[in-house]
Amino acid sequence: MISRQARELLSSGLPPEQVLAESATRAPWAARLGESAQLLQLVYAFLRERVIDGGDTLRQAIIDADDRLSEQQWMAFYAHDEDDRTRVVAHTINLSLDLLDGPN
Repeated sequence: MISRQARELLSSGLPPEQVLAESATRAPWAARLGESAQLLQLVYAFLRERVIDGGDTLRQAIIDADDRLSEQQWMAFYAHDEDDRTRVVAHTINLSLDLLDGPN
């Protein structure tokens, strides 16, 4: 997936004015997720749930997702490393599972 597609995946269906305001944030997220469509979709679902259903701003949702992933000591995704791929997929799934517990 190329960067433009990754950025679009992280923003489709979200409020356009907030997406525009947070446009600089999406590129690092796409890179952080290795532009993996599956990982991007998991993070997008978290962002969408927090913004559309939870009433947070996109900025709040991005900060929360970033904080939660950083708590798990995840900074970047290295696609060539199988152990790293497994760890990142687990962290990203945990991010989505956190939605079941509700916002902190």
